[in-house]
Amino acid sequence: MITPPSRSTLTQVKVLGIGCRRCRDTYALVEDVARTAGVAIALERVDDPQQFVAYGVMRSPAVVIDGRLVHAGGRPARDKVERWFHEGPTT
Repeated sequence: MITPPSRSTLTQVKVLGIGCRRCRDTYALVEDVARTAGVAIALERVDDPQQFVAYGVMRSPAVVIDGRLVHAGGRPARDKVERWFHEGPTT
């Protein structure tokens, strides 16, 4: 089991996507789940294809938490996003 980041630490979250509806929905979902869970995050939209390549992303949207790719391809399920903030990110 991965230990979640300390609640006093700001979790860095990036949503990689081209701006499509799924990408916007993923951004909003991550934002809502973090707020509901009381987790302080720094949420960033990334639309630079070179950054996609740097993370090995072939399909968007993708989610990177604290530098680690945790999801790619399609909107993640809400329960999966909740686990990222309660149990720590896993792929």
